[in-house]
Amino acid sequence: MIKLNSPIEIRARKDFDLEDLVFIHLSGDFYPNLRPVTYKEVAKNRSSEYMEDRRSHEKKHYHSKLKNHDSNRSFLYASLASRSKLHDLDSLLEYPGYVYYFKLTPSIIKDCIFEVVGGKDYKQKESMKGMSGLKSAIKEWDKNSKSFKKYYDKVVEGYIEPRIEVVIPHQVKPFAYIPQIEDRTFYHGSRTNLKELRKGSYITPFKNDAFIFAIPWSSNDLLIDYSLSTIKGRPPEMIFLKDKDNVEDLPLYLYKVKNVESKRAKTNTGFDYAWNRETTEIASLDNGKLELIEKVDSWKERFLI
Repeated sequence: MIKLNSPIEIRARKDFDLEDLVFIHLSGDFYPNLRPVTYKEVAKNRSSEYMEDRRSHEKKHYHSKLKNHDSNRSFLYASLASRSKLHDLDSLLEYPGYVYYFKLTPSIIKDCIFEVVGGKDYKQKESMKGMSGLKSAIKEWDKNSKSFKKYYDKVVEGYIEPRIEVVIPHQVKPFAYIPQIEDRTFYHGSRTNLKELRKGSYITPFKNDAFIFAIPWSSNDLLIDYSLSTIKGRPPEMIFLKDKDNVEDLPLYLYKVKNVESKRAKTNTGFDYAWNRETTEIASLDNGKLELIEKVDSWKERFLI
């Protein structure tokens, strides 16, 4: 299982092969394999009202379609990554727990149940099983998802986000995961050689972005100011200046920041992006939370087009 530092950028395609589809499961814990849990396990962290509602719903809609599934066991829940507002890139960047990515084989899909969770005002259609259920859910999502909106559910005690939900009765093995947020690696770019990164410093999970942010440019200096990334607000991958002599050439230092408490923060221009965080404690070479991993002698040689 590959350990990732940031979400996989997955785009929805109308024409797809099964191999193109990636599924996502979120959890507060680390697991090498994901499996359906027993109702007894679920009840440890849930209210009696929630458990009664869940067991009743699953018995009616899922156990009735999967006669061989253990009646004392719930299901593994996941979403289709390319068609989920719960698992959009901003939400995954901010999610504090573990994010798991996996694929489903035809032999597993034939036993899975698929349904579109569209929102409070959406007239829910009956869930469908197998490959026909998957194709039907994708067709329904692509047709109506622009009108889907999240809503608050009192029983769940949280917001229900629109998505294609996948109900899985089998164990699956993820091919990749993002660790819980305190175990993720972040980066800080600097124009000076640091021994200590002060509290309140900006950090990002994207290595190249940290370099780009350390370059002394502004949007007015750029001929092209957009990123190829689908994640909102990220900087361009390379610098394309209107006037190449207008910005000073300097060395850059890239630091890995690890095991440091941080929080979501607005950028220095006042925008609020999920990938932008600031440290809430000091990271230094001495305390082992700061590590110089690369020096670029000339940012223009490396990043200027």
